[in-house]
Amino acid sequence: MAELLATLAFLSAVIMLISPLIKYVRWASGLTALLCLGSFILSPLDSIHQAGGMALIITSVFCLTVQYYIYTGLNMKYLNCLSGVVVLVTLLSMYPEDGLIETIHSYTVRDSLIGISESIIIGLFMSTFLVSSISGKKSALTIATACLIPIIYLRQSDYEINLIVISLTLCLFGWLSIFDDILSKKFRSGDGRTRALAISSFVGILVIYITTYLSLSQVDRIGDGAGAIAVSMWLTTGITGFGLIGMLLPLLGFDQHARPESWGWRKGISFSPLIICLNTDLAIYVLIGITIAVIISISSPLVLENRIRKPVS
Repeated sequence: MAELLATLAFLSAVIMLISPLIKYVRWASGLTALLCLGSFILSPLDSIHQAGGMALIITSVFCLTVQYYIYTGLNMKYLNCLSGVVVLVTLLSMYPEDGLIETIHSYTVRDSLIGISESIIIGLFMSTFLVSSISGKKSALTIATACLIPIIYLRQSDYEINLIVISLTLCLFGWLSIFDDILSKKFRSGDGRTRALAISSFVGILVIYITTYLSLSQVDRIGDGAGAIAVSMWLTTGITGFGLIGMLLPLLGFDQHARPESWGWRKGISFSPLIICLNTDLAIYVLIGITIAVIISISSPLVLENRIRKPVS
């Protein structure tokens, strides 16, 4: 029964993903949360010490929090769609194909309650990052970031690598929207937008490749030779592809930003680790390069555009 509910939760997340195309899906996130929670309740309590059990609790809290903000009036299609991606990636990368099983290790109830509490906190922080990308709540985002980074650093050996990638990607996604809003409020578009977009994108791709190569060259199974070059090229190509897809978002109506193509590029590359981590455990090595590329893209208009005019207050 627990495996059935987990499968239904996966299907519900698919509905969340395609919610912009469907009507009457206001409660899809809440349904996904209930299905994940039900699957965990029907599983052994010590399953919280497995990646699959942790994923169920995290997604339950994540979806419940998102559902609350949808109820308060935030953009339902935006939150449902992106939450669907997060839930799908979390379940696909952490929930085992054979379902949760009893472990040979013995855990006390106290250990299990601590594990549940940690998962609840991580789920709350992940939802805070996503919600902040649309609500602009800098105080909540700052608190969540200040708390999550030490937790990941201290417990990184106990967590799935994909969970760390998902959490840090959402953190970057939240801060990206904050900085985008600051830039758009302070500066209007100037001359040379195309030149600024092209140069910043090229430099960003170059930075992503170099930092990824330097990071991967320290991985024993890859080395610093042709293997690191090939893997870095493959990862950079994937990130670039997502960035180019993001540039097409203005064609779908997301053109309210001062520099919509640059905004789409940043959204695409910052969200790419979520998808890449489904194919490889090396996605964490691209985060530094993506962060630098985002900073370059945000700051490039200040350097490369001419006669940037401040809005009239």
